Amino acid sequence: MGTTQEVQPSELMAMTLDILQVAKAVLASLSGPLEGRHGLSLGEVDVLANLSMAPQGTLRMSRLSDALVTNRTAVTRLIDGLEAKGLVERRAAAGDRRAVNAAITDAGRDMFCDVRPFLEDRLRHELGDALSDEQATTLRSAMATILARLGRPSRPLYQPPGRRISGGGDSESGA
Repeated sequence: MGTTQEVQPSELMAMTLDILQVAKAVLASLSGPLEGRHGLSLGEVDVLANLSMAPQGTLRMSRLSDALVTNRTAVTRLIDGLEAKGLVERRAAAGDRRAVNAAITDAGRDMFCDVRPFLEDRLRHELGDALSDEQATTLRSAMATILARLGRPSRPLYQPPGRRISGGGDSESGA
């Protein structure tokens, strides 16, 4: 086992700029086709993904904001749009009249089940075999380490296509 060495500031800056460039390029390659085919933004898909993985498909708005790494105003706008499309609904949080939960609807689950393979196909088309399985695993591990250092847990793997999480209930009664 090797020892961990501190990354030099210039290398750290170069790595950060590379991360930003890759993220922007991938997002740009997905955004147009996604909105054209499904009428959803990547932010909306991120909401659906998080809700589909949550217990009973429900999260407090504050927790959703943390998961999306954005402010509550932006989350409110995303939920407003998804609610107008019938893909999510707001629910009162059990035990706390001040808190509001966002819950994925059956239509939202269906949409996410449709969108996920589309995004995976787009990524396969755009990235192809740019990384081996081993490289992808190493990259995910490195990103998880960075997220942990920033106090943000890496998200669990998305559910396999076709696997549906049962709906119903207000699970998010805690903070």
